[in-house]
Amino acid sequence: MVGMFALGLAGILFVSGCESDDDPDGGNSSVVGTWTRGDDTRYVYRADGTWDNYKDAALTSRHFGGTYTQSGSSVNAQGTNPGVGDLEVIGTISADGNTMEIDFIEHWHDPYKHVPGTLIRL
Repeated sequence: MVGMFALGLAGILFVSGCESDDDPDGGNSSVVGTWTRGDDTRYVYRADGTWDNYKDAALTSRHFGGTYTQSGSSVNAQGTNPGVGDLEVIGTISADGNTMEIDFIEHWHDPYKHVPGTLIRL
C-alpha cells in the first residue's frame, strides 16, 4: 500500500515538474498547441520546436513554417514563406495563456514590414 502511494506521488510530482518547465510561475504559458487569428488561419506550435501556419482550420493547406524557441512567455519563431522569403514571429503569451500578442516580421521587404496581431489559443 505504501509502495502504491509513493508511486502515485512520484507520478504527480513528475507531471507537475513538466508543466513548470515553460513557466516558472506555474502559469499556462507554453506556446505548444494550436492558435488562430480569429479566422480559419492556424498557427500550430509543436513540442519539438517546430511550427507551421495553415490557411485552413482543417490543417490541410500549409502556408509556411519553421522553428521556434521559447523562454517563459516570450516566443521567437523563424521561418520561410516559400517563393517569398524569410520571416520572423515574435510573441508574448498572456498570463492566462489564452492569447499571444505577436509581431509578424516580413524580411522580404526593405525595410522589414512589421504586422502586429493577436493569436487566440484553441
